[in-house]
Amino acid sequence: EEIPPIKNGNPITDRRSTFQPHLAPVVTPSQVKMVLEKLYENKKIASATHNIYAYRIFCEDKHSFLQDCEDNGETAAGGRLLHLLQVIIRRVIVCFSRVPWVEL
Repeated sequence: EEIPPIKNGNPITDRRSTFQPHLAPVVTPSQVKMVLEKLYENKKIASATHNIYAYRIFCEDKHSFLQDCEDNGETAAGGRLLHLLQVIIRRVIVCFSRVPWVEL
């Protein structure tokens, strides 16, 4: 199984906090793990104040979703991100790293 391509979005600044978004299409839980491991290889991401993520995968054979999220100390942030995925997307992991400033 190959690691999916990871896209890094433009940093977003809100109320003196900067968030670096990362996105990858995933179809299995092992791909979720591979994406997170790859992201954490970057020292800036690994040392970020918070790494908030959520993923949602549609399991066609079971006609159901496999999903989870992580707040990483940002109260309810992962759950809110997962809710957005529930509304609009099926097969993806989204991660936001809260850092003073990240350029990838």
